[in-house]
Amino acid sequence: MAKIAFIDEETKLNYFKLETGRDDEPHLFVSITHLIDKLREIPFFGTQVKKDLFPKEYKKYNLQNLWKFNLSKDMRLTYTITSDDKTIVVIIIEWFDHKKYDRRFSY
Repeated sequence: MAKIAFIDEETKLNYFKLETGRDDEPHLFVSITHLIDKLREIPFFGTQVKKDLFPKEYKKYNLQNLWKFNLSKDMRLTYTITSDDKTIVVIIIEWFDHKKYDRRFSY
């Protein structure tokens, strides 16, 4: 079973804020939580992104791989997979609407 982490404390805090947020935020929290549960079991569940398509904003993380998952028609989540000794660690990078996703990935 994989461990789940967040790229930084702010991202982790923002995830937990969704639970009591407004509008669709609680629904987004549930969607992300379901994905996290799935990633614990199957870390390679999403779609792998080719290295030449990594957003320039992600260079600071020195990623070896990048994965994306469509949470809904309009929402995307990105993550990377690494290991901690003998344990796989899935690191949640960010989630965003499709418009921001397209800008981030220069589509």
